[in-house]
Amino acid sequence: MSPEPSGTQELGPLARAAGDVLVSISGGEATPIGGVSLDSRRVTEGDIFFCVPGLLRDRHDFAPAAVEAV
Repeated sequence: MSPEPSGTQELGPLARAAGDVLVSISGGEATPIGGVSLDSRRVTEGDIFFCVPGLLRDRHDFAPAAVEAV
């Protein structure tokens, strides 16, 4: 049986794993990340928002809305 996830990741390891895909980052290595979202309408405080091109819209267009949501 594997251990239960802690529910919170730190920004540093996630940023390193993103590699070349990472465009912008706000916060230090130890900034806690409580969730991940691809939908700017569902972003809550502590989430990381991934802007990826979709089939109909480029989610980069929604980055300002994701920032405003928190």
